[in-house]
Amino acid sequence: MSICTFGSINGRHTDQARDYEGVRLYWGPRDIHELRARLERLGYAVSEIIDRDYGQTEFFVTDDDGYSHCFGVATTKGG
Repeated sequence: MSICTFGSINGRHTDQARDYEGVRLYWGPRDIHELRARLERLGYAVSEIIDRDYGQTEFFVTDDDGYSHCFGVATTKGG
């Protein structure tokens, strides 16, 4: 699994700070369906799995501390 984070938290980009949503963590699980089902069984409110037009299949969850997590893999369905 890989992790990437995006967002400026140092205050240098003041124009962007107005729309700042906080830290969002991006994960690349081996089995996105199995992970979503496990998180749902654990009681997390997970989004539906979505196939994006930019080639990623993903779902989102917010953890108990309020951090947003995106779990995504390359889309395998033909378009």
